[in-house]
Amino acid sequence: MGASLVLDILLVFLWKSILRIFWLVRTSEWARNNAIVTCAHLSIPDWGCPVVKLSYKLVTHDEHQEGTSEIPFFFMGSAKQCARMFSDANPVIVRVDLANSQRTRFFCIDQKS
Repeated sequence: MGASLVLDILLVFLWKSILRIFWLVRTSEWARNNAIVTCAHLSIPDWGCPVVKLSYKLVTHDEHQEGTSEIPFFFMGSAKQCARMFSDANPVIVRVDLANSQRTRFFCIDQKS
């Protein structure tokens, strides 16, 4: 039984990571915009890998827009550390599709050191 729990974590983590890599490449041409973190929630599913759900509000003058991105983790400790890093009102950079500004994506690689 223990091996099946590790296997499902690994499979879900790999699948979600592959999807994130796909979107990382696909959104490379999207505009970067400043946003403010509204919530960083650690989700621990019954099966699968831990996920940090990062909610943010774009900093724009003309409209009110919010977005959410999920960041998968293989280890619980790493997920907890990530969730603690993004406190409320923390500024971040998100990718925004100029053709459809409702489509946004967050990637750690876009964040300034």
